[in-house]
Amino acid sequence: MKSLLYSYERAADVIFSPDEKWLVINDAYGSNGADAILFKKVKSLKYKAITTLSDLAWDLLRKTNKRHKIPSYFGHNYTFAVFWSADSKAILLETFGHDDDTPKALAPWYCIYDLKTKKMSLDLNTFNRGTYYPDRTKARYLYKY
Repeated sequence: MKSLLYSYERAADVIFSPDEKWLVINDAYGSNGADAILFKKVKSLKYKAITTLSDLAWDLLRKTNKRHKIPSYFGHNYTFAVFWSADSKAILLETFGHDDDTPKALAPWYCIYDLKTKKMSLDLNTFNRGTYYPDRTKARYLYKY
């Protein structure tokens, strides 16, 4: 049975967590922005939207870079989910942006969303949990490529 998860007329990517209990849709809503939207599996092929991770990523960026006075909004804002942690409990996000009318820009900046705490962080330990496998035959996946 087919089930519509998300509807739009633009480019999007889907990234499933290794345990397939979560997914993120990278929704590129035109040339001026993209959001990473987190979904949780409800049952079989049904997933429920939980939150948009983009605002959380941009909030952490501004909070941790007060010295640079990052604008609250660029003309072009992008946040993409890049890769799930091995234990499916965190996801790496890439955020970047620029203005058309000013020279202001943000080169790719990375942060991690922790599903347990429901918070963004810069703590790579959170992301690297569950990466060591004493027996590689039990690893869900070993390489991104």
